[in-house]
Amino acid sequence: MHVAQKCTRFWDNDMHRNKDLKRVA
Repeated sequence: MHVAQKCTRFWDNDMHRNKDLKRVA
């Protein structure tokens, strides 16, 4: 469960980064 939560947070951060990159691009 803990690992799943970490993965979820990691994916959420990645998604936010991708959105920021798309905005910049």
